[in-house]
Amino acid sequence: MRQFTFSIANLHTQMRISRETPEELLKATLERFQQTNVYFEGPFKDWDVATEAASGYNAPQILEKAIASARAVKAGEAAYERDTVLFQQPAFSHPLLSWLLLAAASSGGNLHVVDFGGALGSLYFQNRTALSVLNALSWCVVEQDHIASAGAAEFSDDILSFSSDLTEACAKSNANFLLLSGVLQYLPDPITVLRTALSSGVEFVAVDRTMARANLKDEVFLQHVPEWIYEASYPVRFLNAEALEQTFAEFGYSIIERTAPAWSTFGSAAPPSVKEFSDWGLDVSSLGSLEGWPYLGWFLRRQGKSA
Repeated sequence: MRQFTFSIANLHTQMRISRETPEELLKATLERFQQTNVYFEGPFKDWDVATEAASGYNAPQILEKAIASARAVKAGEAAYERDTVLFQQPAFSHPLLSWLLLAAASSGGNLHVVDFGGALGSLYFQNRTALSVLNALSWCVVEQDHIASAGAAEFSDDILSFSSDLTEACAKSNANFLLLSGVLQYLPDPITVLRTALSSGVEFVAVDRTMARANLKDEVFLQHVPEWIYEASYPVRFLNAEALEQTFAEFGYSIIERTAPAWSTFGSAAPPSVKEFSDWGLDVSSLGSLEGWPYLGWFLRRQGKSA
C-alpha cells in the first residue's frame, strides 16, 4: 500500500493506493498485532468452553522459560522478570512495596509473605533489595505442584520457599501479609479461592493486578500469548469488582487503598488503529476492546487489628 499526501491552499488530504482490499489489509493488520502482542478472544459462554479452546498453562515451554528467566535474575544477569520477560533496569513495584513496608512496620520490622500464584518468586526478586533492611523476612510462594517442585529444587533459600498448599503455607510461615497478584482472573472459581485465602486470617492482604470491572458481570475470554514470550493460550476471567469487595467485607477486611492506575492495562483484542478501517465501511465493533483491559488492586487489613 502506498500513501500520498496532497496539500494546496485551504485543502489537505491523503490518498491510499493498494492492490489489497480493505478486508485483506484489516486481516494483515490483525495478524501483525497478534504476532507481537498479548491479545484476547471472546467472550466465551463459560470457563469450560474457553478451556477446550486453549492450549493451557501446562505446556512444557512455559515452565522451561520461567526457570531460565528466574535463573538469569538470581545470577544477576537481569534485574527482574515478569511473566518470563527479562528486564535489565531495576524497577520496584512501588504500590506493592509501600504496602509490604507498612505491614512490616506494624509488626516490628518483620515481614512474612505468602505469595499465592507467585511463579518462581518474581515479585520477591523484583523487590528484595528494598526489603533487605527489614529485621526478619520470609517469602513463601504457593503454586501448582510442578512449579512449586521446580522452585523448591532450585530457588529455595533461607528467605524464599515454595508450597502447593495455601492454608498450610499461611499457618507454617506465621504470615502477616498475603499477596494475590495477577492470579484470581486465571482461576476456574476465583471467589472460592479468595474465601479460602481470607479465611486464613492474615492481617494484611494485597489483591493486586486483578482484571476486574465495576457494574459489569463476569465474562470469560481466551488470552493469547505471542511466541516471543511463549506461545500459549488460556482462559481468563473479567471479575466483578463489587463481588470481590463484598467477599473482603464478609471476612472482616477493610479496604485501606484501592488502586486503578490509568496506565495499568493489559492486552486488548486488536490495535486501536483498526478503527481507521471503519472509514472504509468495515465493521470492527465485533473485535472487542481496542483500549486494553484495566487492572484493579486492593490493599486490605483485617478489622480489629491494632494500628
